[in-house]
Amino acid sequence: MSFLDKAKDMAEDIKDKAEDVVDKIEDKLPEGVQEKLDAAKEKVGDLVDKIQDKLPGHKDDDASDTPAS
Repeated sequence: MSFLDKAKDMAEDIKDKAEDVVDKIEDKLPEGVQEKLDAAKEKVGDLVDKIQDKLPGHKDDDASDTPAS
């Protein structure tokens, strides 16, 4: 397994673990805090996805970077 594969796996594992922790405590929080937490989770997930997309060999590398016309 290459260094980049390990980095991708580690990033995905961190994302999954963070989501698990947040899910466990989420029900104990007031509704307003839950909404802010949901927004933060989405931002973190999007950031991890963007980082993974930039790694060579990512599954989306075969897709064209140009938008369809």
